[in-house]
Amino acid sequence: MPSSFKAHLWVLRPSSRSACKEILRLKYFNEKDCSVTPLLLHKEKIIQGPNLPIPGGYIVFIVMEKVPGVPLTDFWTYDRPKRDRFREAFRKGMS
Repeated sequence: MPSSFKAHLWVLRPSSRSACKEILRLKYFNEKDCSVTPLLLHKEKIIQGPNLPIPGGYIVFIVMEKVPGVPLTDFWTYDRPKRDRFREAFRKGMS
């Protein structure tokens, strides 16, 4: 697939919405002094050059601190009581 066509598809269907949402959420929780979310250290959006996968497209970099605890990538596979314990811990971290 020619890179110009890939760039065209990228413009039609940008997938950076998730990166933008993540940045907004991190900023929100940082402003609230939430103790259970990472601190947003830096964000950067760059335009891809001719040697990158989608020339003219962009890449979003998000730099955040590493926080202790367990990853919640499998959150939705946990039973309801376990998910509720995580939710309660999050609520406590917000107050």
